[in-house]
Amino acid sequence: MTARIAKAGIPAKPEKRKLKGRVNAAHKDFIRSLPCLICGAPPRSECAHVRSSGDGGTGLKPHDKFSVPACAKDHRRQHEIGELAFWGEAGIDPLDVALRLWTVSGDIAKGEAVVFKARQRMELNR
Repeated sequence: MTARIAKAGIPAKPEKRKLKGRVNAAHKDFIRSLPCLICGAPPRSECAHVRSSGDGGTGLKPHDKFSVPACAKDHRRQHEIGELAFWGEAGIDPLDVALRLWTVSGDIAKGEAVVFKARQRMELNR
């Protein structure tokens, strides 16, 4: 059966979807250089990609511009309890922060200010 599939021009094994246009190494390095958005742990952070229902359900990782800094513990928790529960618990709008960070990408001082202000708002809302 595999031979017939291959002859019909359909690969025998599913191909991995490429992340073409979704990866920005410089921005990821910038995100990693910032403190954790949730707990304030010092860098080296991980890039926590923010997923939303508006991504079309493609199963692909979102564009790197939709990422925020998170320590390993908080990033793991984001995946364990799910986006809505995690960000609701934190009291942070991650898309707003991610897009603000995208606009200042490369400027660590401005990035730190974005994270600091988001954490201040989070603390005020608790």
